[in-house]
Amino acid sequence: MYIDVDQEIARLEQIRELNQQKYVENIEKLDSKVDKISRQMDRTQSSVKRDILMRQIDFYENEIEKMDDAIEIVMHDIDEKINKIKKIKTDNEERKKKERESLDYNIQNLREAVHRCNSGEIFNMFNSVVHALDVIKTKLEKDA
Repeated sequence: MYIDVDQEIARLEQIRELNQQKYVENIEKLDSKVDKISRQMDRTQSSVKRDILMRQIDFYENEIEKMDDAIEIVMHDIDEKINKIKKIKTDNEERKKKERESLDYNIQNLREAVHRCNSGEIFNMFNSVVHALDVIKTKLEKDA
């Protein structure tokens, strides 16, 4: 299965942004509820009602803490995935560069494939031979 790495990174960054937006929206809603309840507490004279309102504020503050913890976990996970994908992309780019430019890398690939004796790798071996010949050709053209 082939995944477009840049597209996957963009998708994850978009998910991260959407999560941040939703988090901010939800925090704003809860903050407005807490403010509204606080204003009600200021106006009320009844201690029973104050206790009830105080419990509601505690509940909403607890929800805000849970949301804070959840968003940290989600953002951390998304950032880890993005970093893993970026590392894979960098590793693949380095491997492709070595395939195109390093004679030693291609010879090593051939030796390893011959050692494994896996006929399923024959096309990879041909690729290594072609890349090695391209490197030799480029060096000969530079020397000429």
